[in-house]
Amino acid sequence: MIKNKNKIKDTNKIIKYLDDYLMKNHIQFISAPEANKILEEAGLLKDSNNNTGKPLRELLRKGYFPHAYQENGKNSRWKIPHSKNDTVNLHCQEKKDMAGKKQSKNDINELQNRIENSRLNYKPDKTKYLLIAQAPPDNIERFFYYTNVPKHDYLFLGIIGVLYPNLKKEFLESGRNADIKESILLKFKEEGFYLIDLSEFPISYITTSLKDQLPKLADNIKKLADANTRIILIKSDVYEIAFRYLKDRFKNVIDVKIPFPCCGHQNDFKLAFSKSLKLAGYKIEDSKTNKL
Repeated sequence: MIKNKNKIKDTNKIIKYLDDYLMKNHIQFISAPEANKILEEAGLLKDSNNNTGKPLRELLRKGYFPHAYQENGKNSRWKIPHSKNDTVNLHCQEKKDMAGKKQSKNDINELQNRIENSRLNYKPDKTKYLLIAQAPPDNIERFFYYTNVPKHDYLFLGIIGVLYPNLKKEFLESGRNADIKESILLKFKEEGFYLIDLSEFPISYITTSLKDQLPKLADNIKKLADANTRIILIKSDVYEIAFRYLKDRFKNVIDVKIPFPCCGHQNDFKLAFSKSLKLAGYKIEDSKTNKL
């Protein structure tokens, strides 16, 4: 921990180190767990073994990094941009419910940027398992890669219930703590998982059929996948629409129809998703196959 007499000096070192890291890697911001990890490697701030990013979050809460902010207000995850980034002052924490409203081109572009930026935060260096769902939720605040989702996060819970059941239990018992979800998403990323959608926009935003989205989906897959990437389709209609089209273009599309994990289909999802993972070569330990 930073000693009081060296606090200003050491925080300035940390800020400079993170600024240099962001510039070198051409990224706009870094999360507390990721930042604390690289700071520990640099010998600047020891991380917590039990709660990744906790030492840095304590400093953030005390205001030692005035350019940092919480993505969706109190209890949501921290974002640390470059210290000279003036746009942080324009960060808006107001949640917008766009359902049922006519969307302007600017609204659509803003939504697309929000979705893509959140997704890219957890893009693995090498995608081993590419999961393809139907579309971002109409209530975009429930998006899979957002850390502050208080309810109705069916897809996230379904996936981690198979991959990391103990972390799912911890996450739910914490009241869906944003920091715990951040850690889970980082683990998801580290294991080579990446989730995209057949439609890049929520269903309520698109005016054509889902089949019309297939060519763009194929282009996206080409950018993300290599010859060894396993592709798993999530939701029955995604399988029905996309399986044959993708199978003709990519060799590693898993032939399993997986229902969406809600409305009584949670256990069916668990069984089908587990089967897909095994076919994809992902080893599921016995402790991970318990009933959700």
